[in-house]
Amino acid sequence: MAYSAMGGWMSSGETIKRGDLQPELQGVRGWLLALSLFLMIAMPLVAVLGIVGAWQSAAASPVLRTALVSEIVIELGLAAFAVHAGFSLYRVRRNAVRIAKAYFITMLALSAFGLIVILLGALALPEGADTGSFARLQRPVGFAAIRQIVVSAVCLAYLSRSKRVRATYSRQ
Repeated sequence: MAYSAMGGWMSSGETIKRGDLQPELQGVRGWLLALSLFLMIAMPLVAVLGIVGAWQSAAASPVLRTALVSEIVIELGLAAFAVHAGFSLYRVRRNAVRIAKAYFITMLALSAFGLIVILLGALALPEGADTGSFARLQRPVGFAAIRQIVVSAVCLAYLSRSKRVRATYSRQ
């Protein structure tokens, strides 16, 4: 007899599959369900709000129109990526955890890049320059970037350490 990693004794003839260790944790329920719904519903809604804001800004500022249209395309792509990741988790698809992790790593990297750009932009402003419009954008954009960094880091930690995630997707 040997002591198993799950805290029980087993004979040498017994084999335990990873997914069979805690069958009550298998399935998309609890926080895993919340994460799936967050990716499929909340993130696309946030993207739609961002697109509406960018569209309004593009109408008001023809100079920034190209940049804002680029932002709209990127928002649509990220929304589609989020829906794909959430649906993959919900339907327990092959590589679902990898897809979701890739989404959160992408969001983490983009948010960190945005935060760095905001900080460097603040340092690069010449003395005496009109900083009104930059200052109005700096706080909400910086806050949004920090919020997304925290959300992405928490979700990545959950996907990496959760017993439910391990039990549900271990056979893939």
